[in-house]
Amino acid sequence: MKVRFIKIVLAVSLIFLSSCKEYFVTTKINSDGTVERNIAYKTDDNDTKSFPETFLADKSWTSSRQKDTADKKIIINLSSKFNSYEDAVKELGKQREGFDKIIDIKIDKSFRFFFTYYTYKETYRPFNKFNKTPIEKYFTPSEIEKLKAGTDSAWVKNKLDAYTNYNMADMFLDTVSELLLSEHKINLGDILSADKRKEMLIELVKIEKDDEQNKKAKEILGRYFEKQTAGWIEGYINNNEPFQKLLESSSRYDGTYENGVIMPGIITYSNSKSIEGNKVAWKFDQEKFKFFELEMQAESREVNLWVIIASGILVLILAGLLILPRLRKAGSV
Repeated sequence: MKVRFIKIVLAVSLIFLSSCKEYFVTTKINSDGTVERNIAYKTDDNDTKSFPETFLADKSWTSSRQKDTADKKIIINLSSKFNSYEDAVKELGKQREGFDKIIDIKIDKSFRFFFTYYTYKETYRPFNKFNKTPIEKYFTPSEIEKLKAGTDSAWVKNKLDAYTNYNMADMFLDTVSELLLSEHKINLGDILSADKRKEMLIELVKIEKDDEQNKKAKEILGRYFEKQTAGWIEGYINNNEPFQKLLESSSRYDGTYENGVIMPGIITYSNSKSIEGNKVAWKFDQEKFKFFELEMQAESREVNLWVIIASGILVLILAGLLILPRLRKAGSV
């Protein structure tokens, strides 16, 4: 059997999920209640789409295209202005048909006498399609805390790759099971018990990437399947429409992201590490929110000059009302 199982399903490099897309999003919250949103979508030169996949930006948005000759990519710029915070929240929270809803956005304005406070929160929900085994059942609580702390270390990357590979293999076997049953009347559950299935998946995931990986995978699979069934499984590796759709769906949101927000007044709080004046920004790739919810928050305040002026005038009036009777009394003596 010419095994490509480990190459296609379990490759640590996850070539099916690799990305060359870059998103640069800027949201400007204005004190007059309007909101401006700009999306710069940088992608391959041969990408002919008019709008990015991750965000819903329909033809009501202003758009332009330009070529980045430096790295042979194209940049699609999209912009829109919303007349109110409510309109912005409603439209920006929408998702393209056929895509999972991953974006939730909230914009608020509150008056507190001398100041007006503005709050912004945008949440990206996990979108990982390969999640048959929930992440909290695969990792220990302490490991999950480490994973949430960051995705830059080799340990974190290897752990998440192993988790994704395990789920990819498990869900691949689900599609194989359906195909074997419909085309060959073979119930995979009769061949492979739940315990044996898990045992085999763990063995496959642990295979090291080297010149012998296909041979090792063949040896492992040979212990669990008889020759004819193994041959059918090999065929499904190359011709498996349900699994291919899963791969395509999971790659829809891949890429690198830079999300910037410009707030009125001065920033009083943000969970961003990048704050410049009244602008905050978050930079991350899809690994940051493939597995865990990513929440971006910012708060700013603006001085209400008219309240200060009105308060000053009121103080003068009250002072006058208090002093004037004394002046009159003093003048009549």
